[in-house]
Amino acid sequence: MGGIFMEQGCTISVPQQSMELPLILNMGLIFFLLWSSSYLLVQSGVDAMGAIPFGNETDYLSLLAFKHQIISHDPSKALGSWNNTIHFCNWEGVACSRKHQQRVIALDLSSCGLEGSLSPSIGNLTFLHRLDLQNNGFIHEIPPELGRLRRLKHLNLSFNSFQGVIHVNLTCCFELLTLDLSSNQLKGKIPVDIASLTKLGELQLANNSLTGFIPPSVGNLSTLKILDLYINHLHGSIPEEIIQLTSLEHLQFSVNNLTDFGLARFISKATPSSLTDKSSSIRIRGSLGYIAPEYGAGGQVSTSGDVYSYGILLLEMLTGKRPVDDMFKDGLSLRKFVEIAFPDRIITIVDPLMPLVEKESKTYECLASIAKIGLACSHKLVRERLNMSDVATTMHTIRAAYLGTRVH
Repeated sequence: MGGIFMEQGCTISVPQQSMELPLILNMGLIFFLLWSSSYLLVQSGVDAMGAIPFGNETDYLSLLAFKHQIISHDPSKALGSWNNTIHFCNWEGVACSRKHQQRVIALDLSSCGLEGSLSPSIGNLTFLHRLDLQNNGFIHEIPPELGRLRRLKHLNLSFNSFQGVIHVNLTCCFELLTLDLSSNQLKGKIPVDIASLTKLGELQLANNSLTGFIPPSVGNLSTLKILDLYINHLHGSIPEEIIQLTSLEHLQFSVNNLTDFGLARFISKATPSSLTDKSSSIRIRGSLGYIAPEYGAGGQVSTSGDVYSYGILLLEMLTGKRPVDDMFKDGLSLRKFVEIAFPDRIITIVDPLMPLVEKESKTYECLASIAKIGLACSHKLVRERLNMSDVATTMHTIRAAYLGTRVH
């Protein structure tokens, strides 16, 4: 059991250990000592720029607690100014409100090389609009106390080493416009209550270890422009509700355990006008990067479109490049990129993260076979594509040959 707080209709839960008496006493002692220190500074004649104004100790103490959790080096000396010689509103990375004087509204310490835990006290910066700690070395869990930041609009904790789950408390930050937790070590499921973030424009959870299904409730995020779930362990089908996201500009699901793209099924749910409307078809094609070309031209929806999508996915996995990458322009597509190198120069276009491959090896033969299937599935002409049954049989044969097993 944990402590539960009700704030403006949203339940904020805090782990039980934070409610235990010894910890309460310890935290009380720490906050008393910090407050006493600031009080003595005022009494000893520190000028207005150095003193901590009465009534704003909460933000000051929260920032000090944040600094205290930085357990390792600070190579850029970003926190060097975080001392009593200047007011905390003038500390590096800190911005305060003009309307609500000396209340912190932004904390931006991105790419500072900071290492440590993110202090739960950050949840006391209740006027915070922006929290950007991307590209640092933060570890342990993302504190559930962040759910108290009701004014928060931008949260970027990407490219750290945060662990644990995406706590449901984050769905209480109703003003969020961007949520970027990509490139961490997060596990567990995407909270179903993510749909409560009705103003969200960007949801980036790529490159984690998230499991479970993609919540259909994501389809309720009508203002969403970016949805990136790239490289996780999600399974099941992509919810049909995604088709409702008419504002989408970028959508990325690849490198998961999704059973099928179901793109033909998605598009068949759309109205006839949206399928034939030029701007709409361009939006869908450009967003996904996997839509068969005949859909953009108003072609008939069919399962061959899913075969096309599967082929593009194979080519993406082979090369480590996405069909919407900036390099693919002026007539060069991901498929064309692979086609030019096939079959003799496949080694030159495989994902550089793959181990070194010798041309006469079994691994090379496997990669060349996958490239061949990817090209056959993603042919521009529908009649030239493989059917999914043949694809499954061929992939099974390739796997058996690579592993040295017999096909049954």
